[in-house]
Amino acid sequence: MFSFISVYMVLNAIKKVQAFTTYREYPGGPSAWIIRQRDSDTLRIAEDICILLSICLSDGFLLYRTIMFYTTHRLILFVPGFLYTGSVGCLYISVQAQAGANTWTGADFGIPFFIVSSLCHLSVVFAIALRLCLYRELARRVVGDTKEHDTPYASALAIIIESAVLYAVFSVVYIVLYVLRNAGTWIVVSVLCNVRGIASFLIILRAARQGTQDEGSTCGNSLDLASVQHRTRCNTSLSPSP
Repeated sequence: MFSFISVYMVLNAIKKVQAFTTYREYPGGPSAWIIRQRDSDTLRIAEDICILLSICLSDGFLLYRTIMFYTTHRLILFVPGFLYTGSVGCLYISVQAQAGANTWTGADFGIPFFIVSSLCHLSVVFAIALRLCLYRELARRVVGDTKEHDTPYASALAIIIESAVLYAVFSVVYIVLYVLRNAGTWIVVSVLCNVRGIASFLIILRAARQGTQDEGSTCGNSLDLASVQHRTRCNTSLSPSP
């Protein structure tokens, strides 16, 4: 997923450099040259492939996170799983129905895939956020609000990161602009690719840091216990026999 996003950013930068340097005097300007290269340029096609694959992998990763949170309540995963399957199906059917088309050929190609993909993501975000809120409330009832018993999801920021709300907001904005064929889509699509990677990376980074903290606390507790046992044995051996 991160590889596809990185490749897209590199290819996009190459196209922009070519447009504003080599083809800066193209009739209509650099933007006209970029638009003309949509259907025939290899780099442009590779960009579209990287975008679509990164979307599928990002939604799949968030769906996997939802499965990890709902280990005992799998029925709630029916809607996100159905929407994810539908988004991949819409993409496949659209490509087969319009040979040689790309994301910008017409409204009939891109809209079903992006809408279903965004609905899938929004359902996953809602499911994860709901689960984390319930978990936080249950933890507060059991251990209270003391800092000594702070839970990993005690703050709202942690819930926002885990549920990738940032990605959901940009997805909705992108869908609206895409349907309206607004020029702002060009700006949002680049930001959306970065946000998609950032949202997934923050989840992985948070999970890794939490695992490291848990291992560190476990090692610390083990060392403390070993130290106490060692001192107890020393005191016992040094104490005078009756």
